[in-house]
Amino acid sequence: MLVMLANQSNNTDTYYYNPATSTYECNIGGTIYNPYPYYTTSPYVYPYCGTTGTQVFYEPGAASCTSPPCSFTPDGNGNGQMIYSADGSGEPIYTTGPFVDALVASGTPTAVAPTGKPAGGGLPGIQGQTYQNIVQDMADWYASCQWGNDYDTGNSYTNAYEFDYRGGGYSAQGGGWLYQCQEGDDNSTSQWAAIGLIASQRGFGLAVPQQVIDFNNTWVTNSQTGLYDGFGAPWAYPTGTDPWAVDDLGGSFGYRGDLGQSDAWGGFATTPSGMVQMALDGIGRTTNTTFGDASTAVDQRFNNAETYYADNFCNNTSGGAYNAPRAYTYGMFSFTKSMLLHDPSGTLTPIQFLRTQTPGVFGIPPAPNTIDWYAGLSPLNGGTDACDGVAQTLVSYQLNPAVGVFDGHWYGNDYSGAQMPYETAWSIIMLRKTVFVSCIQNLVGRGTPGRGVLAPLINLTWGVQPSATSYNVLRSTTNGGPYTQIGNVTATAYSDRSGLVNGDTYYYVVQPLEGATVVCQSNQEPITIP
Repeated sequence: MLVMLANQSNNTDTYYYNPATSTYECNIGGTIYNPYPYYTTSPYVYPYCGTTGTQVFYEPGAASCTSPPCSFTPDGNGNGQMIYSADGSGEPIYTTGPFVDALVASGTPTAVAPTGKPAGGGLPGIQGQTYQNIVQDMADWYASCQWGNDYDTGNSYTNAYEFDYRGGGYSAQGGGWLYQCQEGDDNSTSQWAAIGLIASQRGFGLAVPQQVIDFNNTWVTNSQTGLYDGFGAPWAYPTGTDPWAVDDLGGSFGYRGDLGQSDAWGGFATTPSGMVQMALDGIGRTTNTTFGDASTAVDQRFNNAETYYADNFCNNTSGGAYNAPRAYTYGMFSFTKSMLLHDPSGTLTPIQFLRTQTPGVFGIPPAPNTIDWYAGLSPLNGGTDACDGVAQTLVSYQLNPAVGVFDGHWYGNDYSGAQMPYETAWSIIMLRKTVFVSCIQNLVGRGTPGRGVLAPLINLTWGVQPSATSYNVLRSTTNGGPYTQIGNVTATAYSDRSGLVNGDTYYYVVQPLEGATVVCQSNQEPITIP
């Protein structure tokens, strides 16, 4: 694998806009819309919020580029080089991320590369470097390859939405990645940059430059489908379980703009790609009265994306990858990443129950408008869910492949034959319920009832997580959380005596840390005190 990596001197990336003032949507009468253009006479006016709307800024405190243009040269280890995939695909933005994930998944940051390009030309090369240095150099490459301009048309890549509705001379600010370094924005490729950077951070404890997060936040905001197209008409595109929810709520992502004008292979790969990028940026679930919260937060970006995916989650898989998320292995892999890496405001909070703002999509159990996206079982497989979750869906595809005969592989559940050879690897990773770090899966415990002056007690134990320096212990009274941290220990055991009641059930998870960085989340262990 290491001989397929190439190196070069560090790039400088220049950004031409201020993310503090460019990452916004419009509040018009209490409803949040994407900015829309104002047509009077040529030249066209930049997007604005109309005469009755106000701008809602998502990054008012961003300080990475307050006086553009701003230039950055990422070099996290100071060795003067960056590394990228030279696997022959010609699309290194796609393929560098899996190299990062593979090296991080080894769990051995101090391992030394026995092969690869040797030192030369003033650069340290790959052979003889630690895995951590190699991953840092790949993270530097992604950081320096982020699109920093405010339009893609200079490289013949036109954001379709901007071209149709903003005259072609202006399109959404950058902050994403395309096929080549500093080429443009695309939500299929950008997830691989995001997943590589998240892996480097959570697996090897490396820092992601703040400007990468700030500018990607801008791209995520601009490429998400808004409520309306700016002319008062709801969007209309392929429908799912609830045909009108996607029109009313938007929330989907397209490839080089919003889904309404840039759908290509459909929204079930690009929407979870946007959600993975949100995990990088610290954007996640927020309060919403639909879910019983006291108020609805202004920022509904993740909630709306999750609703779009949830409303279509149980679509009949016979409709194929364009129309059904569970018929698209590539898209399911992106979605799995987004659920496991959900990281609002920098707090790792994996999601167990996929939820929607649309009434009546999933039925009642375990709670209205939710489904266990991973472990759900349909009546056909002995459950009560509206459809099978990811795990049972993959097991069924292995037993009855879409292409070929049963021999243990996965193949044929994709939009393009070019992606099908990867389906087996992706399926195995999803069935391990992991992305790049295999987390603790043996958290167990036992409850002891309180008697007399002795309070109830729960004792927990778990296995060692490689490279972990300590463990957060979290507890909930609700299956799937939300959890509250109740302790931090360096040992692999914990005794809980705080506020427990005989006969009650408590749900525990453990989060290993490397320094101050939460790496992953363990299995959930329900324990009932007798």
